[in-house]
Parts: sequence; structure tokens; C-alpha cells
Amino acid sequence: MVKVTVISPLCSVTKEWNVNITLNEMCKKLQALTGVSPSDMKLTFEFEDGKPLKVLEHPSLDPDLCPLKSISHGTRIVVQDTNQNSMANQLQSSGGGDPSFKLSEETYAQRKDSILNWKIQNRWGRFDPETKARQENDRKLQQQRVNQLEVGERCSVCTNSQPERRGYLRYIGKISDINNLDIWCGIEFDCAVGKNDGTLNGKVYFGPVEAKHGGFVKPCNVETGAQFVPLKEENESDEEL
Repeated sequence: MVKVTVISPLCSVTKEWNVNITLNEMCKKLQALTGVSPSDMKLTFEFEDGKPLKVLEHPSLDPDLCPLKSISHGTRIVVQDTNQNSMANQLQSSGGGDPSFKLSEETYAQRKDSILNWKIQNRWGRFDPETKARQENDRKLQQQRVNQLEVGERCSVCTNSQPERRGYLRYIGKISDINNLDIWCGIEFDCAVGKNDGTLNGKVYFGPVEAKHGGFVKPCNVETGAQFVPLKEENESDEEL
């Protein structure tokens, strides 16, 4: 997972996405967040690890590209709408893009010319019944796994993007900087295979531990038990001491 900050005239939000997400999948997420059609997008990637800027004028023409692959730090994606007649541009020109112009959440929710209302009408993102059902089912599965875990025990972590990693389960709970719904597991890894030291945005959730020995993963990727002893290094052998 990599932290991504999405910026557009009507949107500023931080998400965590899989580094193997394709451009096609990313554009769908970006459209749900910004209201900009993929065919109208101009994307500028600003990488925190020093990689040069990457600009994609027509992202829909290269759907299988994985722009976040090999990124070890976060990135900013600036989304520009090249269609001057789009709804997002019309909202911006009517005052929605003025940073000094702010509405209360209640007032904004009542507007009919807002991105929020557009998402509701078009059933995008969290307003899509199927998406909402999948999210609710996923949270039930995560809670079921949490009931089988014990903080302080040895653990194994298996995700699609990484080989098995082992360590100790140090934290179970929510992370307010991500959202107030999902439950996460904080892991102290045996080796430097994590992404943090048990802290996130300055808040300590466990530890702190050594740099890159900490990480946060979903409960369904974690299993605890005394059998998960430290993994041997590739060059270790039972025939050598």
C-alpha cells in the first residue's frame, strides 16, 4: 500500500492504494473523488521519493499501466479537467473552487449543483449499493478475524503484494487518519520489511519500534500463534551453526 493525496479544484483527500493498481482502476477511483471523467483527465504525479514528475494527458489510453509500482513513499496526484464544459469546471467557475469559499457540511449536502449530489445521483463510490454492500461485508469479515487474534502474540502476515512476513501483533484498532470505520492491525516485524516505526502522521499506535519494522495491515491478512517463529534468512541452513 502507498499513501496517495488526490488534489483537484473541488477535492483534496488522502487515500491508501495498492501499488499494483492499474491506471484504469485508478481513474475510476479518481472520478468518484473528483467528478472528472477519465477521458478528460490530465494527471500529474508528484512523487515524494524524488522521482521526476510524471504527466499523463490521456490516461484512458494506457489502462494497464501501474503508475504507483516501485514507489516506496507517498505521492500527490493533481487531477486537471481538460473539458471546459464539464460539470466539475462549471462548479468551479460558480464558486466551488474558490479556497476562501467554504460551506458547512449540512449546507453543502443540501446543494443540488455539488459533486456530492452528482455522486448520489450517479451512485458513485460509497453511494453505489454494490460498493457499500462489499464494504460492509469486508468489515464483517475483518471483525470476525479480529475475534481470533491476540495482541502480543507472534503472527504471520500474508498479503497479495508481499511474501510472508512475521513478527508480533502489537495493535488492533481504528486509525483516525484513515477513517473511523475500518479496523487495522499494527505489526512489529522481525526484519525491516515494514513502512513505519509504529507511528502514523506523528501519532504513536504502538512502539515506537525500529525504522521500517512497523506496519499496519487489515486483520484478514494476519494470523497469530506460537508456531510463527522468525523466518530463516535465505542463506541460513539447519546444517550450519
